[in-house]
Amino acid sequence: MNNNIIKSLRRTLFCTVAAAAVTIGFTACADDALVTQNTPAPANVGGYKLSIPANMGGGGTRAIAYNSETGGYDATFETSDRIFVYNVTKDAEGYKIYKYDGGESYKTAFLNPDANGKTANLCGQIDAFRSRKSGENVTPEKGDELMLIYNNSGTYLDYSRNYTGDEYYISDIADYAIASVKITSIDGGVIKTEPSSFLNPQSIYKIKFTGDVSDVKIKKVNISSEQEKLVCEYEPTRIDWPNNFSPVSYIYDKEGTDQHELIFMLRFATPPYQDTESTSGDVISFVALGSDGRYYMGKKEVTGDLKNGLYYQADVSMEYLCLAMMLTNNTSVESVVLSNRWTSISTKEYGYTATNTAINTSLSWYGGDQALTLKNVLVNSNNYSAFIEAVCDYDDPDNTKVHKLVLDGVNTLNTGLRIGNSYNSSGSDCSLIVSALSGGQLDITSGGIYFGTNATMTIESGEVSVDYLEWDKDNDGCSVILSGDAKLRVRGGGYDSLVKAADGYVLNTTTDGEYTVYTVTAVN
Repeated sequence: MNNNIIKSLRRTLFCTVAAAAVTIGFTACADDALVTQNTPAPANVGGYKLSIPANMGGGGTRAIAYNSETGGYDATFETSDRIFVYNVTKDAEGYKIYKYDGGESYKTAFLNPDANGKTANLCGQIDAFRSRKSGENVTPEKGDELMLIYNNSGTYLDYSRNYTGDEYYISDIADYAIASVKITSIDGGVIKTEPSSFLNPQSIYKIKFTGDVSDVKIKKVNISSEQEKLVCEYEPTRIDWPNNFSPVSYIYDKEGTDQHELIFMLRFATPPYQDTESTSGDVISFVALGSDGRYYMGKKEVTGDLKNGLYYQADVSMEYLCLAMMLTNNTSVESVVLSNRWTSISTKEYGYTATNTAINTSLSWYGGDQALTLKNVLVNSNNYSAFIEAVCDYDDPDNTKVHKLVLDGVNTLNTGLRIGNSYNSSGSDCSLIVSALSGGQLDITSGGIYFGTNATMTIESGEVSVDYLEWDKDNDGCSVILSGDAKLRVRGGGYDSLVKAADGYVLNTTTDGEYTVYTVTAVN
C-alpha cells in the first residue's frame, strides 16, 4: 500500500470542508489551544539537545492531508515527521556533523516529534549552527529566534509536483508549516524554548472541474495567476526574497485520473514581494491536459483577498482550448503527448516531428544526423523556464555538436529557443542548422534566442523572427550565419556584429517597422 495512504489513514480527522461553492470561498476550522511542556533532555557534549513543545492547534495549522475515506483533513504530528531548525537571529541552519577518514561533512539536522497526535515535543540533536553567509559555526544564545520548518521533503517548498503512482495524493504537498520560537535558556548544551504553534504559510484549495473535461481523464493541470502573484517555490529562510513566482503544475500518472477534484496547497505573494496590495480582482487560470490529447481551460476570478492559512473551494467550468503537442517518431510513426514539463529526446538515430500546442512545457533535444521538425507548433507559456533547447551532450561530444531544426508551416514560441546551456560545460561549441519547407517560419513573439559559449546558428532557408538575441560571456564565438533565402528579423537593433553572411554571400540590412531585417545575396 502506498505510504501516503497509510499515513493518511493513521491520522485523526481534523475538519471537513463544506460542499464546493460557485465562487471562491473558505471554511476555517476552530482552534484547539493545546500546549505541552519541555521535557528533560540529557546534556550533550559538543552540540545541542533540543526538546521543544509543539501543538497542531486549529485552522492555522500545518500538515493537512486529505483523507479519502473520511472526506476530511487530518492534522497531527507523527514520530516520523521531520522538523528543520533555522536560527533567524544568526542566519544559521542546524547541521549534523558526520566524521570520516580525512575530514567531516555536514548535513541538515532535523527534530522528530516524540509522540503521535496534535501535541508533541520536538526532540533531537544539532551538532552545529552554520552561518549561511560565512559557512562558519556560530553560537546560539538566549533570546535568539528559531524558525521551525515542518517539511518532509526539505527546507523549502516546491509546489510543482510530478507523481508517477496510481493516483495523485495531497500528503506530500500539504505537509509543510512553520513556527517561530525564542530560546529561553541554554544549559549544559540543552536548548529550551517557548512553546511552538505551527501555522500554514499557504492555503489549501479544493477545486472541482466541470464542463467539457467531465468525460475525460485528467493527466496534468497548470495553474497560473493573471497578476503573477502565484508562488511556485517558497523558502522562508530567504528573508530577503523567499518567494519564487511562476505558474505551477500538477502531473498525474500516464493514464490520467477520473478524479476531477484537485486538492492542493498554494501560496499567493503579498507585499513587499508584490506591488499590488490585494489579490482581489486577480484571475486564476486552470489548464488541464486530458487523456484525449486536448487541453481544457477554465478561469476563476478572485472575489476577495486570498489569505494564507485558510481553506478555499470552487467549481471551475472547463472549456476545450486546443490540441496538445504531439511528438512523433518519423521512422516508426509512433506519437506521444507531451504531458511533462520537461521532455528530452535524441535525434541521433531518428527524426522527430512536433505538432500542435505545448503549454508550460520544455522540449530539449540532442544533436546528430536527424532533425527535429516543428510543424505548426505553438509553445504557449507564461513560465520563464519553458523553452525549446538544443543541448550538447558532454558525454558524447562528437555526435552532439550539430543540431538540425526544420520549420514546416508557421511556428510560434512565446518563450525562447536555446542553443546549448550557458551554465555548464555542455553548452560549449553547439551549433544549430535551421532549414524550412516552403513558407516555413519561426516567430518568437515573447522571448529570445539564447546562445551558449561558442554556439552558432545557421539559417539556410526560412524566416526567423525574434524579440532579442542573447549570448554568453561577451559574445565569445557566437554568431548567426545566413545563406540562401534565409531571413532574420530582430526587434530593435545592435546585433550587426553577431549576424554574418555565409561564404559566397553578402549581408543585407534593412528595417521593417520595429524590426531590423537581415538577408543575404549570393556573390556572382
